[in-house]
Amino acid sequence: MPFLLYLALLTVLLYLLTGAYLVRGLRCIAFLKDVPLKTPPEQLPALSLIIPCRNEEAKLAGALETLQRQSYPNLEIIAVNDRSGDRTPEILESTATRMTNLRVVQISKLPEERPWLGKNYALHRGASLATGELLLFCDADVHLAPEAIEKAVNRLLSQGLDHLTAGPDTRMSSFILQSFLGTFTLFFNLFARPWNVPNPRKKEFVGIGAFNLVRRSAYLAAGAHQAIAMRPDDDMKLGKLLKKHGFRSELLYGKGLIAVEWYQSIPELIEGLMKNMFSGVDYRAGVVVLASLVQLIFIVWPFAALLLTGGWIWLLNLGAVLMMMAIAGYTARFSNYTRWFGIALPVTTLLF
Repeated sequence: MPFLLYLALLTVLLYLLTGAYLVRGLRCIAFLKDVPLKTPPEQLPALSLIIPCRNEEAKLAGALETLQRQSYPNLEIIAVNDRSGDRTPEILESTATRMTNLRVVQISKLPEERPWLGKNYALHRGASLATGELLLFCDADVHLAPEAIEKAVNRLLSQGLDHLTAGPDTRMSSFILQSFLGTFTLFFNLFARPWNVPNPRKKEFVGIGAFNLVRRSAYLAAGAHQAIAMRPDDDMKLGKLLKKHGFRSELLYGKGLIAVEWYQSIPELIEGLMKNMFSGVDYRAGVVVLASLVQLIFIVWPFAALLLTGGWIWLLNLGAVLMMMAIAGYTARFSNYTRWFGIALPVTTLLF
């Protein structure tokens, strides 16, 4: 029993420190929607937006429609079809007849001279054909508000950045999916500490596939996608690559300007995340084991303790659970998922 009491005391202390650390860090990250448009449109550099597309017929047309409404004046769009087996090629070609700045590239097979993952090669191929001074890598299901790109470039120029990435609003249909997203984001923030990304003295890096804006010169100097040809977490590793080579990066909240339709069911979510979660910790099994134990002890157990213990142990675990839910509610204000995902933390943590 003393062990459970000490564990409860440690858990409460941990949540007090974690909550203060997260609040302080997350408040340092700016919102893209708050960026002023100070640079005259005629002075904005040419930009090439590169979209890898593989079996995206359900979401592609809607995403391309938002690109037609962009306010950015000198915008080139390169959509790369990566061996799709659905109507993706037809949708791209049909849209290109109406969008004069859309260029469609077809990939029928991967090169044999070196190993590539399909998406990474599509991004590499698009970048090699791009003419813009700036490159913007986006996923094929991303919806951008008309001023999203212009605001991002204004931020990049005003802050002297080489790389700017933005976290999107993620559209999820059910409470459990929104709760999993909240849990995923909470763990991501604790692991990646994105508020440290702009600090050149810190090692933290971030890259988000929905919106990775980079200067072409920095991209090439860092080794481009050839350097991460076999990384399933290509977006994060692009951020790492740029930070490693001394380039300046920043993460912004894309709330209200950038949106993506994420997974529509739990099996689809698990299947989608399985391909890059292990690579996200650089294939370190020890990190996975340790993180899983920490999650079970400090997130799942306090909820279970409310059913299995009493007295001071119960009260302390109740305090931990309430603090956990308060932390969850606070982090949710930076995106569009439910603020009540803390209620589902035991379930979503086990899924994670």
